[in-house]
Amino acid sequence: MPAIRFNRFVLLFFLLFLLTGCQSVVVSGGLKILDDNIGKALDNLNKNQASSTLDLFNQKKSSQPLTSAALSEADKQAIDKWLEQKGLNRYGDAKNAVYTGGTPLFNEKTGQAIERYDYILNKFPGILDLIKEGK
Repeated sequence: MPAIRFNRFVLLFFLLFLLTGCQSVVVSGGLKILDDNIGKALDNLNKNQASSTLDLFNQKKSSQPLTSAALSEADKQAIDKWLEQKGLNRYGDAKNAVYTGGTPLFNEKTGQAIERYDYILNKFPGILDLIKEGK
């Protein structure tokens, strides 16, 4: 028992010696290496987090909704063909759909109109991907 207490005392004394800032060449060199390694690890962690944040921002930026202004004539023709193949009207609704005001593109409450392809892109967000996949 006395040997275990003595070993604990020596260990405690040694730890206090390290923590009090008492300098020894071996201890300060070891602490400097440890400090440098911790600093490098934290720098890498910060870089990875910054990179992840940028990746997330870029993904959000690239996943913004497509608008009719970005569609080519070929895209528009492909959309119209897809609607026809699916048995839908030119707005992407059932062939027998009836609209107040004659069109779904004009909101009588707000007085705002939307372009037909924007309406379709909102209704079918991944339509170009569906067309490419042949679905």
